[in-house]
Parts: sequence; structure tokens; C-alpha cells
Amino acid sequence: MAFFKTTRYNLPDLKTFKKQFGPLRRFTIHAKSIVAAHEVLGKNMRAEIARVIKSKVATKTPKQFASEILFIRSCAEHFSHRVAKSSAPLSAMGKTYISCLTAWAKGSGISTSLIPARYREKVPSLTALDLAWWLQNDNVGCQTGMMRETDGGVIFWHTEEDNSGYLNKPYVASFKIPGFPPIHAFMYPFLLPGPAFAWNTEFFQAVDFLYVGLKKRTAGTLANSIAWMSLWYGQKVALQKIVAAFGPYFDGYAVNTIKKSKNQKISGDKIEFGADAFFTTTLKTTPGSKLVQANCVSSATSTLFKKYNDSTAKKDWKLRQRVQRVNDWLMSFKKTYHRLPRAADLTSLLASRNGKGYGFANTDVKAYVFGRVGKSNIDVNVDAGPCIIS
Repeated sequence: MAFFKTTRYNLPDLKTFKKQFGPLRRFTIHAKSIVAAHEVLGKNMRAEIARVIKSKVATKTPKQFASEILFIRSCAEHFSHRVAKSSAPLSAMGKTYISCLTAWAKGSGISTSLIPARYREKVPSLTALDLAWWLQNDNVGCQTGMMRETDGGVIFWHTEEDNSGYLNKPYVASFKIPGFPPIHAFMYPFLLPGPAFAWNTEFFQAVDFLYVGLKKRTAGTLANSIAWMSLWYGQKVALQKIVAAFGPYFDGYAVNTIKKSKNQKISGDKIEFGADAFFTTTLKTTPGSKLVQANCVSSATSTLFKKYNDSTAKKDWKLRQRVQRVNDWLMSFKKTYHRLPRAADLTSLLASRNGKGYGFANTDVKAYVFGRVGKSNIDVNVDAGPCIIS
């Protein structure tokens, strides 16, 4: 499907894109185990996965493809080594991730026959699992925020942005598996669930790519594997322990989470990690406290930024302006209405085109979500494409 090749932000183009992109496509997977669920997921996404593999290969030379596969093998080996060195339950989580990726590859029918012969001959013993790992090495840009309400609840917002050209249909998958609460996840067909955003009845997660990482293509764990583990196990195991166990990382993420505990207390946190550095920021309990994240490390004084920042000064400034525009909107809202915003008020923020291509509403936005985690329930509102207020 042909979309705009460059980021647009004027209203007519936003409406055209939203109409072309179409509504959310929802489906539910019932399975006896988490591994079986991923095999079914692969079957559901089979045609899309094949399309993406062919599209990605077409952008590369045989030499480039071979280099990427050999590198991703080293990343997979690094992860397996970290899994073997980890203690329970972390090692079990890592093994389950590998089992789920393998089952997903099986269900999707990924085959080396999708790769032209002149590419295959450059890679010794190319396998379907090589291609599955290769697909997981993908990052997209987003922005996320959360704010504490006066009653202790937390409102949140997130835009899911992608300009790779590989996502041409918006999906939300629901998983019903024994031992797990029902989980709902926005899906990139070529990725396992976890990146993007997801939720259950007591948990919300949103992930933002960071311009950080190891230099000179040093092998490391892929950040997407941590997003997956956070989604499935983050309510039982502290995310700091997960991140500490499987590093260093080739790339980096900010994982934003909101959780409701058994005593009905609601916590909000974000962990920013990449290479061998990470740090956590916790949402304060004071009403109006907030955490806002763009695709830049939030602390320019952190080791993560000073040692591993991988963006130019100009780009970093543009990304930090995204955070500033949120702060400006919140200040303007409180001055106008003399109260904190509620979840329903967030559409005016998400529909903002201030910042042009770096604004909240642009044609890179493939979905947006906003809502509230309260003591009695979680309210989640999702729509495909950018937010548009008529």
C-alpha cells in the first residue's frame, strides 16, 4: 500500500492517510501455553511476515544481507549466553522467549526460500530462525507520557510512530492463556508482542526507541526481547532485574509502565537502557507529577547519554522539544481550566500539529492510545493513525 514517502502534518494529508491506513484490525488468540500462542500468532501474520522479509531484502545487497545475518547470529548467541548465566526465574524467562520466537517462526512459515539464491549463497547454513531473529532487530520512534491524578490514579498517552514502510495495517492482538491475565497488544506483524504498547486489567506498557547503543556493531541483546519480557513477566519480576541480567544491549529503549498492586496502589515508572547502562525514574505520588518520554535519553547527565548517545545535537534538540511541547500544553491547560487534565482531555494534545513533522499528529503515527489506570479499573482508548479532532 502506498503511503506518503515523507512525513506530512497538514490536516488534509492526515485525513487522507488515516482513511488509507484503515481501522484497527483486532483478533484474539486462545492457547494452552504462551509458546503455543506465539505459534498461532505467527500463523495469523504469515502473509504479512513474508511480505516484510521480501521488502527488507530488496533494500539490501547480498553482501549487506549476509553481514546483517552474521551479526544477528552473534546477538542471538550473546543473548543465549546471558540466559545460561542467569539465575531463576530470569533464565526461564529467557528460554521461554527463545521458545516463543522459534514457535512464531514455525507458525509463520518463515522459509529461506523467501530469500533469493544469490543472497542465500552468501550466508553459510541460513535458517528460518536466523530470519526470525533478523526481523526482531527493528526499532521505531514514539512518544509517551503519564501524569498522577488527585485520587492517586494515573492518566497516560502514547503515539506509535513508524516510517519504515513495513507496517501497512494496524493490528491489536488479544491473548488468553492459562497463567496470564488477558493481554492486549498493538502489533507490528514482523515483531513479537512487547514493543509498541500493550495492557491488561492492571498494567499498561509503552515503549520508546532511544538513540543509544553499542558502537562498531558490537553484539548485544536486542532491546525488543526486553520489551517482550516486560510485557509477559514485568508484573512479577522487577524490570531493573531483567535489564541488568541480559545486557549489554546492541540498541536501547525506554520502557514506560503503570502497574496496580494488590493493595490498589498505582505506580508509574520508566527504565531507559542501552549498551551496559540503564536508569529508572519513578512517577511521584504528588498530583500533577508527570513523566514524559521522547526518543532521546531524558537525562543528558546520565552515563547512558554521555557514553552511548547516538544522535546528532540537532536531532537531540528536536526530540527534547517534543517533551517541552507537552510541558507547555499542560501548563496552558491548567491555566485555562484551573485543574489537572483528565484522560478525555488528552485528545487535544494528541491531535496537536505543533512541531510539524515532530508534532503529535503526523503521517508517521500509525496508532495512538490514551487512558487511565484507576483503583477500580483501567480505561484504554486506541485508534489507528494520527488523532484528528473534527
